[in-house]
Amino acid sequence: MKRLLFYLVVILLSVCLGLILEKMSPTLQPKLLTVDTEYSFLMDEDQVGTFSLYINDLSHDIVNESMILRIILEDLETKDLIELTLYEIDLGHDEVYLNEVFTRVFLKFIVPNLSEDWVFDDASLRVELNNQSEFSLRLGRVTFLKRGSDEVMIDWSSLDGLKRTNDLRSRLGEIHISFIGSLKPILSVEIGTHVDVSFQLSEDTLTLSIPTDDYLLYDVPLRLHFNDGTTFSMSNFIYIVDYQILKESGPMINVYQLD
Repeated sequence: MKRLLFYLVVILLSVCLGLILEKMSPTLQPKLLTVDTEYSFLMDEDQVGTFSLYINDLSHDIVNESMILRIILEDLETKDLIELTLYEIDLGHDEVYLNEVFTRVFLKFIVPNLSEDWVFDDASLRVELNNQSEFSLRLGRVTFLKRGSDEVMIDWSSLDGLKRTNDLRSRLGEIHISFIGSLKPILSVEIGTHVDVSFQLSEDTLTLSIPTDDYLLYDVPLRLHFNDGTTFSMSNFIYIVDYQILKESGPMINVYQLD
C-alpha cells in the first residue's frame, strides 16, 4: 500500500512539475521581418513581381491567401499609392535571426501596366486582412519600369551578375551581358533604380557597374538607351540567390510584432 501511494505521489508531482514548466516556457510571439531592398520590375503583360517577407509563424493569417483582402503599395514620403493584385504566396527557405527561425515568404503580385515609369522612394506595403487587421511593412524602394516607345531586338548569349568584393550582402555589384553581333552606341543604361549605372563595352561583352547602397538588390530588369533614340529592354532576372540574407543584412532589417 505504501509503495502504491509512493508511485501515486511521484506521478502527481511529475504532472504538476510539467504544468509549471509549460506555464513558465515563453510563448511564441509572431513576428514578421522585411529587409530594405531595391525592387525593380519591367512592366510586361502578365508579368509577376515578388516581395520578400520573413515570418516565424506560418499559421498567421498574413501568409494565408484566402485571408488577404487587398495589398496596397504606398510611398510614405509622397503619399502616392496603388492597389496591387495578389497572385499567390509561396514559401522559401528557413533562416535564423536572433535565435528564432524565420521562413522566407514570397508575396507575388501582378505587375501593374502603367503609362509611365513610377518610383516609390520610401515604399511600404499595406496588407489588409478579412478580419479587419492591417499591417504596414517597409519594403525599401520600388520601381515600375516601362518599355521604351521605340524598342529594338538584340540577340544575347549569356547574362550573369556578381557581388562586389568583400560585400556579403545580397546586392549586385556588376552585371555582364554577352551579345551576338555588334551593338549600336549606348547612351545610358537603367536597371530601374536611382543609382547611376556605369558601363563598359569590351568586344561582345557589356559590363555594368552598380554603386553600393544600403539596400539589397538581386532581381532587376535592364533598359539600354542608344544614341539613335531606340531602346532595348530585358525582363527581370534573379542574379543572386542567398540563403543567409538575415545574417548579413543587420541594420537593414525591419521587425514587426504581429497580433
